[in-house]
Amino acid sequence: MKFSHIAEEFLHLSLKIKCCILAVFLLFSSFLYQKQWDYGLYLIPVLSDGTRQFSDFTIDLFREELSLNTLNLHYTLNDPSSYGITSYEISLGGFSTESDSKALDQTLFQLHLLGQNPLSTSQQLTWDTLTSCLQEQKELNDFSYYREYISPSGGTLFQLPVLFAEYELESAADVEEYLALLSLTNSYFGELMNYERAKSDAGLFMSEEICLSIIEECENFLKNKEDHYLITTFENRISKIESLPAEQKNYFCSENKAVLEDYVFPAYENVISTLKELSKTGTNDWGLCFLPEGREYYVELLQDCTGCQDSPEELFARIEQARLEDITECTLLLAQDPTLADNLTQDLSYKNEEEMISALQNAMADDFPSPVYSTCEVLYVDPSMKEVLAPAFYITAQLDSYEESCIYINNASSYPEIEYFTTIAHEGYPGHLYQTMMTYGYGFDPVRSLLDFPGFVEGWATYVEMMSYYYAGLSEEEAGLLQHNQAATLSLYASSDIGIHFFGWDLEDMMDFWSSYGITNASAIKEITEIILSNPGNYLSYYVGYLNFMDLRQQFQEEYGDDFSLKAFHEAILRIGPTSFDLLEKYIPLYYSPQT
Repeated sequence: MKFSHIAEEFLHLSLKIKCCILAVFLLFSSFLYQKQWDYGLYLIPVLSDGTRQFSDFTIDLFREELSLNTLNLHYTLNDPSSYGITSYEISLGGFSTESDSKALDQTLFQLHLLGQNPLSTSQQLTWDTLTSCLQEQKELNDFSYYREYISPSGGTLFQLPVLFAEYELESAADVEEYLALLSLTNSYFGELMNYERAKSDAGLFMSEEICLSIIEECENFLKNKEDHYLITTFENRISKIESLPAEQKNYFCSENKAVLEDYVFPAYENVISTLKELSKTGTNDWGLCFLPEGREYYVELLQDCTGCQDSPEELFARIEQARLEDITECTLLLAQDPTLADNLTQDLSYKNEEEMISALQNAMADDFPSPVYSTCEVLYVDPSMKEVLAPAFYITAQLDSYEESCIYINNASSYPEIEYFTTIAHEGYPGHLYQTMMTYGYGFDPVRSLLDFPGFVEGWATYVEMMSYYYAGLSEEEAGLLQHNQAATLSLYASSDIGIHFFGWDLEDMMDFWSSYGITNASAIKEITEIILSNPGNYLSYYVGYLNFMDLRQQFQEEYGDDFSLKAFHEAILRIGPTSFDLLEKYIPLYYSPQT
């Protein structure tokens, strides 16, 4: 099933676009996202045999899936035994499209039978969400070799080492499990390369340019083997395990180096060799629409990325209209005060990240429910990883240990303070960290922690990021100009994605499109094009997700009139948790309480 795949399970690459008026700057913000759930909230009295059967089914599915992937299990649970997981084989999970399809069919059939029983509201939400997600994956499985798991920067090849580098070590048993997992890298990558060979045989291999880009990144990974970040970060983590004697620490450090030398580095060397062999077998250098059934696949991919059922044509028109509205707002603001644009990069009054977080928590209080926990530790990435990590990212806590959460800052990056502030809002409060903490604090079925709804998750973080401009201490006009400009810029990326992959735009079309909005930097536009070619649908998760939240807000504002409460609206969304937007719209009235 999809949620057995490492890259799909843990890391969602966040490509946050930062810009100033008439200029484009690509900044990348990585978000390591693993959902959480408070198991204690699940132990509620069952109402009937039907509800008991459904509860048993979902918890069994949760245990089964986690047991298949040790890395998944480690990042999800601190104490697996408390969830009934007492034994498991060390594994990075399988990689078989055939077994995925069979598992999906079986699970959907069981869900169909269980759905005929009366269910509680929360169980019905779980049933709807699980069915929707698995049905979407079943439809995507009809395009088995169209998926790309090793795309530049955001793919498994480059996400897995980050997960290893951040793997928490608290005991000798943790270290032994980590080293066992690390030693599986070569065999797992071998399965990935078999998949790439199958893609090549089907005439669906990536373009030569993208392939060469991945090869280059693999070669960069193999540089400085003697002082590799998987060595230095391991030594830093193991040095903090007080229960280990120095002799045992030295032994583990030697074992880590041996595993890297024997299994990890050869894995990347084999990938390089395989990709060089396949590099010229790709038949398409441009958008998905130039592949056989490419447009049909892109339609399914967009529904998966955005969480909505709109067609590419409908989305394109919707994005264009929203962009026009944002540009109009910017034009009006500048007409009223032409000096506003001169202050866009001004410094804020905050001394550090902690002050920014505190300011965000205070400013959001009227619009969002109080956090179940208010802790948010800011950590800085290991110096050895500065060059391979994004400016900021969030790794969620385990399901049974999420009271204290943190966001990571890569201080190798430098950009305007207002963008730093909104990045912390995106990753922390009221973004990913807050949304995760609140949703799982409210409690929901643990099986939903296995599901992936990027339109909801990244849409929420983008939605609150836009709100955070008004929390930064700027004037209403300054905040408005920055927010509308940021939204308009992000819309250009979203339109470009549909243009390239559905309408068949080439580089000349991209140049014409961007220049029509005053952006003529050819190298920047080429870089944008390359990113979109290698990560189809990614930008739509952010922007369309953001638009969907804005649309829902306006819809319920109009429906409830004077009884509308923005805080209650947000609480309903957080209680429902990640799902598709049609289901979110369906369930908000059941969770909305204007007295909140």
